[in-house]
Amino acid sequence: MMTNKDFFVTIPMLPPEKLEELNYVKEGKPDGVKSRKVSFPSLAMIEWNAQKDDDIRIIAVMTDDVNGFSVKNLEKFKRELSELSDDIGIELSVEEIVHVPHTESKEKHNKLFKELCALFKNGRDIYMELTYGTKVTPIGLFSSLTYADKVCGCDIKSIIYGNYAFNDSKIGSIYDIRSMYDFSMFIHSAEFLTKENLDIVLNNIWG
Repeated sequence: MMTNKDFFVTIPMLPPEKLEELNYVKEGKPDGVKSRKVSFPSLAMIEWNAQKDDDIRIIAVMTDDVNGFSVKNLEKFKRELSELSDDIGIELSVEEIVHVPHTESKEKHNKLFKELCALFKNGRDIYMELTYGTKVTPIGLFSSLTYADKVCGCDIKSIIYGNYAFNDSKIGSIYDIRSMYDFSMFIHSAEFLTKENLDIVLNNIWG
């Protein structure tokens, strides 16, 4: 059955030569399925979740850095995406690009949030990767998911962060941080509880 899936990916500002190709595994499952060797953790996310009958959109979020590294890395991402597309037999391409100013002004935050909200479509599954960009950009991406969920009726399937293999093992880790979104939504919807009752529920969740 066809599923409508949107993949939001971040493009790094690192010098292209710093983007080492790694095999990624899901954190906590070191003996699990490894991704193909890729320079971007978002490609592992796509590889593991894209199916042949899906209607897929890929949205790239990139910072307009002064060095122009993001532009070069976007081209590298597109090349590796094309290779992935050929290997798994699914047509994949970047459909939308969100350009983020290299600043942390209120205008930048408003622009990012507005553009992201305009890209969410009703009822689609959302997969979001938050590895790259300025430190504040992933917060903007994460925050926009509330609009996708509550306004557009999207299903937030996965929120991931890719961890670089600093020990030279050539294996990177994918952390699924969707539970942070669940906690945020739970607390937002639990305003009718007293603090004492809310603390009891949270302690049960946290174990």
